Amino acid sequence: MKKTIVYLWLVCIVIFTGCRQETIILHGGVVGFVQILDEAGKLSSEQAGILIKLDDTDIIAITNNNGRFSMTNVPVGTYNLTFERADLGIRKVFSFEVTPGPKQVFLDLPLLMYEKPDYQIKNFEIFKDGASFVFQFASTPISNYDMKIFFSTGKQVDTEKWSYQIPVAYCCFSEPVTHFEKKMTPKELNLPLNQPLYMVAYAKNPKEMPYEELPSGEIRYSTWVQMTNVITVSFE
Repeated sequence: MKKTIVYLWLVCIVIFTGCRQETIILHGGVVGFVQILDEAGKLSSEQAGILIKLDDTDIIAITNNNGRFSMTNVPVGTYNLTFERADLGIRKVFSFEVTPGPKQVFLDLPLLMYEKPDYQIKNFEIFKDGASFVFQFASTPISNYDMKIFFSTGKQVDTEKWSYQIPVAYCCFSEPVTHFEKKMTPKELNLPLNQPLYMVAYAKNPKEMPYEELPSGEIRYSTWVQMTNVITVSFE
């Protein structure tokens, strides 16, 4: 009888132990470099302080003086990484795969980030010159710039909400300049006549290469800076 009881007890242990499931989470790591370029396309001396976030987790890292960062104890999976610093804007890396093991996964190439324009536009004016319109403005001294004017038939207008856009300047000078002028006709502008339009000027780093936002496929620039207030204009 005792043998029978012991046997049944052992069977119960085997059954219940076999039914117990343990979840094992594998981990890995990420390491990479970020390089910051100024408006002349030269490597910036300030490579530290970029915040890197693993989307949908609490895992973060910050670049050191060499632009290096690392993340450890990352659950295996596919992630989007967000890179940001106030003076640089935001860049993203999509569908980055973290594999298990003690060896950290490297980003293929140094991620490039770009400094935002630090100059200011002042005395921005539009006036009629015969059959043409002249865009004229002054700024603090700059050698490299890339600027666009965005128009909208609605009151909200920016780099994403616009009906028409005009490249005002994309140039590099051997010596810094402070005054700009661009003359165009309404036909060249391809703008509607005799109706209110809302206009604003933005500038970005002329060396910036955009990235593709996934899954939308939209092309993004991270260094746009608003240079003027929204102005109401009308062309005749």
